[in-house]
Amino acid sequence: MIGSGAYGQVISAYDSLLQRKVAIKKIKLPSINAVEAKLFYSRSLREICILTPLKHDNIVQVLDCYTPAATVEHMREIYIVTNLMRLDLHQLIKMNNQRPIDKRIITSSHVPHFLYQILRALKFIHSAKVLHRDLKPSNIFVDLDGHVRIGDFGLARVPEEEANTPMTGYVCTRWYRAPELMLCDGTYNSAIDMWSVGCILSELIFGQPLFPGRHYFDQLRLIVERRCGSLGFLPHEHRIAYPTITDKSLNALHRILGQCTNYHPKPFLPSDSIVPNIDAAAFDLLEGLLLMDPHKRLTADDALHSSLFNNYRKDAGGEPSSEEAFQLDLSPYQLPDIRAMLFQKVQLVHQQLHEKALILNEQATMAASTYAEKMDCY
Repeated sequence: MIGSGAYGQVISAYDSLLQRKVAIKKIKLPSINAVEAKLFYSRSLREICILTPLKHDNIVQVLDCYTPAATVEHMREIYIVTNLMRLDLHQLIKMNNQRPIDKRIITSSHVPHFLYQILRALKFIHSAKVLHRDLKPSNIFVDLDGHVRIGDFGLARVPEEEANTPMTGYVCTRWYRAPELMLCDGTYNSAIDMWSVGCILSELIFGQPLFPGRHYFDQLRLIVERRCGSLGFLPHEHRIAYPTITDKSLNALHRILGQCTNYHPKPFLPSDSIVPNIDAAAFDLLEGLLLMDPHKRLTADDALHSSLFNNYRKDAGGEPSSEEAFQLDLSPYQLPDIRAMLFQKVQLVHQQLHEKALILNEQATMAASTYAEKMDCY
């Protein structure tokens, strides 16, 4: 078993048809009478619907999905097959911190290498009008060659859903949660993902979470102490930055601001980095990603133009965007409908991907046969 969480277990396996190693995520579905049933089924359906069409080198790919159930009434679990990624950034950072300084595995070249791939994926995701909403080191997967893929889209959303139901602020793990998620009434956009990327970049550079809040108020206090007074946000400008701030959040913010005697932000210093010889552009990028005002925060496309990535850009014309916006709205549906939709989607995707795998297998077999025939001629 590779890992486990609230929504399932993940094991490694071998795909004998296409001769490749894969990861299989088992999602055990709750009883339809369970309190969290609709949320659980919706999350599973959303993840499959969003991940399947998002074809990008730096996004985890759905290679297959299936259920052993013959009918929706008998569906108790589903399985999602994806690329096998041996590590995530959380594990890598932890391993790095445990090593002696002269033997640490994250170098100054790894930071832009990892971040560039994360930003490539996010530009593609955001261009498809999808918000990930749960970016953190443990959802950024890395293989042994340093190839990065973003995964876990269970909390991802698209605008159509949010137009009909208020967006919740209870997304993103607390330490990576943007201030507008904590302060506003459910109005936010892709800037929340960019804040999370800033937190991830900081963790890569400094080896520890930047805002490890113990609870809501403590989290907000850490953000205010570290970032208030930074470019684009001063204490009296919160109404401009957050026009939909709630009264409760406004009171909490005023309370915290009243306790702070110095609004000048603590700068990000190269001397504090656990990774030697970090490019100064990384610290400029960090400032731009962690602006308090979401309207001034860097977008994925903005960040990709940083000089930090001069040696990594693959295409002078810019990184690819999605050709069309993704659409999904589950808000009109009740649990029985969502459950049936999940069963139908799993069946459909399994059929489509299995047929594709058979074609690829046939092509590989023919190529191998042709090669063998040519070799026999010598």
